[in-house]
Amino acid sequence: MTYSGKIPVLGSDGYPYWKGRMEAFLVSQSQNIWDATQSTTFVVLPVAERTTQDIVAQHEANAKAVNFLFSGLGPMDYETVSHLKTAREIWSLLSAHYEGTATIKARLVETYRREYENFV
Repeated sequence: MTYSGKIPVLGSDGYPYWKGRMEAFLVSQSQNIWDATQSTTFVVLPVAERTTQDIVAQHEANAKAVNFLFSGLGPMDYETVSHLKTAREIWSLLSAHYEGTATIKARLVETYRREYENFV
């Protein structure tokens, strides 16, 4: 597969904008590359243990996804995730960093709901 197009860069437009563009970009490169950002079961194996074509393909998709994600980050965000090995870990950490965890989101919704009810 040949890369064509411009990798979305996380910048002043904000994380939600980047996230949507990066998802579209990764899917356009290959569904397997996007799947690498969503797989909770993928584990990086030593080269000697990559014994089947499916496992090799998963590792290649993960490597491409990691490369695209790293290429779309500025220095500070890169520093935050550079130690991670899988696309899923990177995607999840960025999501938690910018969007918060499910618990934080639920608390924010409750807070905003209360503020709205008190305002009306």
